[in-house]
Amino acid sequence: MKNFKTGLALITSVSLLLGACGQEDNKDKVKTETTEKATTESSSDVKEEKEVTTETPEKDSKESSDSVSKNSSDSQEGNRIDTKQLTDDKGKAYELPKDIKSLTGTYAAYVKNEFSNQQKRVEVQINDDGSYTLISVREHTEAYSNPNLYFDKNNQFKKADKKYHVDKIESGVIVNAYGSNVLVPLQTTFSPMNYINESGNLEANHLNGPIETSDVIKLKADYTKINNGKINYSGTLIGKSNELQYADTLKQHLGEMEGVKSQADLMSKSTHEYVSLNDFFQYIDSSDNAKYAALSSDELKKVYTEDNTQVKAKFGYKRVENYEKDVHVYDGDKVYRGEVKDDGAIIVNEVN
Repeated sequence: MKNFKTGLALITSVSLLLGACGQEDNKDKVKTETTEKATTESSSDVKEEKEVTTETPEKDSKESSDSVSKNSSDSQEGNRIDTKQLTDDKGKAYELPKDIKSLTGTYAAYVKNEFSNQQKRVEVQINDDGSYTLISVREHTEAYSNPNLYFDKNNQFKKADKKYHVDKIESGVIVNAYGSNVLVPLQTTFSPMNYINESGNLEANHLNGPIETSDVIKLKADYTKINNGKINYSGTLIGKSNELQYADTLKQHLGEMEGVKSQADLMSKSTHEYVSLNDFFQYIDSSDNAKYAALSSDELKKVYTEDNTQVKAKFGYKRVENYEKDVHVYDGDKVYRGEVKDDGAIIVNEVN
C-alpha cells in the first residue's frame, strides 16, 4: 500500500504587533520536494543587468477556484505586516521611502534561470505602506519533467501542461539603504505547496512548511535592490506589469496565506475541511507520478471499515495502474485509506 503523503506542516502563527514569533517543527514530514533557494545579488556584484520585457506569455491571471481549502482553526489575524509598528534592530522606527508612491504597484517577468529545461517566474507587489510580497516559481518545460496532477471540476483525472514548483514566497518592507531602495524580507518560506486547482493552474497560497519570521528590520549583505524603478532580481531587471499569474497570492502577506497542520493533527482533530475531490487529492497524492481515478457513486456505496461499518463516503479516488488497488476516501469529517477487493468491496481504515 502506498505511503500516505505527509509533507504538511503547521504554519507558524506570527504576531508582529506583539513582537513575538514561533515555529513548530514538522516531525511527521516524510516526503518534500527539494527546493532551491533563490538568491539575490548585492549591488556591488551586479556588473551587467539584463533588461527584460514586462509582457508575459499567453497564460492569464487566474481567479481562485472553489477548491481553495478551508482552515477552520488557527486564526490568521496578526500575521499582516504593520509597518507603523516596525523598528530596526537598533530600535529605530521604520521610515517610509520618500519615493514610495512611484514604487507602488505590481512587477512581473521571467528571469534568468540556471537550468535550461526551466523558466523562472518572479512577481512582486509593493504597497503604499512600504510592505511587499514576492513569489518565485519555476516552470519545468521539457517532456521528461513529470507534470502536476489534478482532478478537474468533473472529477476527471488530468495532468497539467507544465510542472510548477514554488521556489519561495516572502513578504517584507522597502528600505532605503546602500544608496538605493532594497527589499528586506520579514516573512519567508521555502516550502510552499504545489497546489494545482481544478483548472490545472498553480495556486501559490498553500504552504506545507514553516514561515521564518522577524519582528525587526535587519539589513543583510545579500539583498535585492531597486534600480531606477525596476527590481534587480539576480541581475535581471523586473519592470512594472499588470499581467500577473499569481495576483491572489501577491495581495496577501505571507503570514496571511492558507496553510495546514501536520497531517496527524489535520485528520485526528478534523481541523481541515476538504471542499472537493481535487482539494482532497492535492493534500494526499498529487506529487506522485501515477494514474488515479475518482470513485464512482456506486463504488462510494461499497466502502466499509474492517469491522463492517459502512462509511458514508463523500468522495474518494483510487490508483489505477500497475495492479495497485490503493484507495483514499473522505466522509466530510474523517479520512480513510484501504484497497479495492476482488469482489468490488472497498475495505478501509481510518487514518489517525
